[in-house]
Amino acid sequence: MIASRSRAMTLLGLAFVLGLIVGGGVIVQTVRSGNAGWAWRGHSGGRPGSGSYGASLDRKLHLNLEPAKQDSITAIACRGLAAMDSLRTPLRQPIDSLFQTIRPVVELRRAQARTEIRSLLTPPQRERYDSMNRADDEQRKKMRDQGGSSLNGGGGGPCSGSPGGSGPRGGFDRGSR
Repeated sequence: MIASRSRAMTLLGLAFVLGLIVGGGVIVQTVRSGNAGWAWRGHSGGRPGSGSYGASLDRKLHLNLEPAKQDSITAIACRGLAAMDSLRTPLRQPIDSLFQTIRPVVELRRAQARTEIRSLLTPPQRERYDSMNRADDEQRKKMRDQGGSSLNGGGGGPCSGSPGGSGPRGGFDRGSR
């Protein structure tokens, strides 16, 4: 009985170590391939506010582009964003005014849902949940104050010369998690 128990523990330990090695290998390969935006948060390209779209495309698709071509691709993407923004501009005001009429109902439903969710959480979980909600509310207000969102993230991005979202992870701050 002792032998089978120690054998089982040994096998369990080996399975754990093997899982760590395989998992680590998969993460390393994902990061090397450029498909791990979750690992870099503010450092990967291709997202609003992340820098050169051409460099991001090169990294993701392994195109081996020269810097001049990366810059040209970024310029083409910026022209496309500007063209789409000009198409969307006439629609922004009517959509915003329509949303203003339903905003009180949306805010009420959001508050009701948050209250129901909070009732299920422990005090430490509530603290984290409230932090996330405050960050969401601040981001929502910031987007409203800036005139709504645009395709390039409402400011920032490869075309504006300014970084994207305000969060410490390169995106919008979602509170402490």
